[in-house]
Amino acid sequence: FGWKLHIIADCKSELPLAIEITPASVNDSILAIPLLKKLKEFYGNTFDVKHCIMDSGYDIKENYDYIMNEFHAQPIIAYNKRGSFAPPERLNERLHPICSMGYELVYWGKDGDYLKFRCPHVLGKVDCPHGSSWSSNSNYGYCLKINYKKNNRYFSFPIRSSDEWQEIYNLRTSIERCNSRLKDYLNTDNLRSAGIKKAKTFALLNCITLVAGTIAVNVTKSLPKVA
Repeated sequence: FGWKLHIIADCKSELPLAIEITPASVNDSILAIPLLKKLKEFYGNTFDVKHCIMDSGYDIKENYDYIMNEFHAQPIIAYNKRGSFAPPERLNERLHPICSMGYELVYWGKDGDYLKFRCPHVLGKVDCPHGSSWSSNSNYGYCLKINYKKNNRYFSFPIRSSDEWQEIYNLRTSIERCNSRLKDYLNTDNLRSAGIKKAKTFALLNCITLVAGTIAVNVTKSLPKVA
């Protein structure tokens, strides 16, 4: 029962860029693409979008494909297990590839669209009972290359679970602060409109007020002080 406000916010300014109102029962995952389309329609090339950061509610293949194909940006989306008890085949809990013995392959950099992973035994990370010759005749050891753009739900650059990936994902808290300001300082949390059009107008007025207030505060700060 009620309405749900979906927002795209800028990580730096923490201001809303595009919004959508839906019944509360609508699944979050299908709203990402309509919001991203609005972002492109409203702002064109104003923003150089490098990453699109979303929580696990938006973890569907269509969102990854749209972000990479239309924005040429990197999706940073938390993985949704959807009730599964085990990770995808040949991956571990960190969504990193594993060898036949179950050891995590060592990430060895990016080559174009490919992520490179090497045998952990050859690199001295584990002491495999089969050694390296079991999987490769080369002294270099077994090497796996994965096209992260074609396998974009599980793989990304930076790679999932890395410090760099997590650092970018942590920027998602900007949307939480944006939501908090709309609810706590304005009136979005008291939305009681009977129709969806009125509800959207109500939410838009709150967003406009937030943006206008932020501009006013920053303009005031930039004015020269008079002695």
